[in-house]
Amino acid sequence: MLYLSIAEIIVALHDLLDKRRSVLARLSSGNVFCKLLGDVLAQLEALPPALRGLPRSQLLKDLDEEHDRYLRVLNQIRLLLTLWPGASPAMLEASEVLDEHFVGSTDGKLPYAKEVQLASTRAAKLESFRSVLDAVPTLDGGTLTALVERYLTAAQALGDNLSGRADDLAARTDASQAAALRGRAVGLVGDLRTAVRRDLEADPALPRTLEADLLGYVDELDRLASGRVKSGATVATPAPVDAAPEEPSTSN
Repeated sequence: MLYLSIAEIIVALHDLLDKRRSVLARLSSGNVFCKLLGDVLAQLEALPPALRGLPRSQLLKDLDEEHDRYLRVLNQIRLLLTLWPGASPAMLEASEVLDEHFVGSTDGKLPYAKEVQLASTRAAKLESFRSVLDAVPTLDGGTLTALVERYLTAAQALGDNLSGRADDLAARTDASQAAALRGRAVGLVGDLRTAVRRDLEADPALPRTLEADLLGYVDELDRLASGRVKSGATVATPAPVDAAPEEPSTSN
């Protein structure tokens, strides 16, 4: 695992603990390794995106797309309620509330920060119109209130990650924690390999393919990473967080 990035190590540990847990459990020390590897995986996933090798810009883009998707759905529901033949007063009132307070013509066209600010303003109005929005069910069995809340939650996540750019910049100046966790993960997988070979020697009933069954995916990732390094290729890394301008949303 010498050449694996932290992101690749996270993928490898998920493979071990999720897909191959039943194989891992066959080891005499399987439960111990499940606990140790699970702990280091949780710590690796808790690292800031910059230290995990995840471009903040891609996270922001994904969150913005989710945010815009909720707004498009809300706007379509607003139009549907307006056009519904024989719409009830409750349906028409909900349509007006959405139009005046929760959707607008600029939705999906604003920079991230302005989208977050607009959502914050809308969130302050939700309690005032909760009963109106509660009166209209949605196709998933919820209500318009629940759908608006999901939109606001998406906007909050967008805002949190936007402010996280500053955290990324600080995190990159001190990667010692990430390096220590990476070393811990690599060491544990090495210990696991030793434990597998020891159990194979002690128990002839174990399948001779046990090491490959358990660590084959890890070894394949490591082989690919080694080839990448030897060829001079590198894992794509995010641009400095202070060099990427805030992009406006382009969803329609």
